[in-house]
Amino acid sequence: MVFVRRIPSVREITQRINARYDEIMAERLMNVWQLPAKALAEWRESGWSRDIFC
Repeated sequence: MVFVRRIPSVREITQRINARYDEIMAERLMNVWQLPAKALAEWRESGWSRDIFC
């Protein structure tokens, strides 16, 4: 039996990079805006929607 490791597609890699970038930038914004960690969780759950801050 031979095991072959599947290589992720460019689309999968791009999705991972974008998701990580979103997390990093959201954390930075929350620190600058001095908002609680709960706000970050709510923003993440909203799919990074700006409407949550209105």
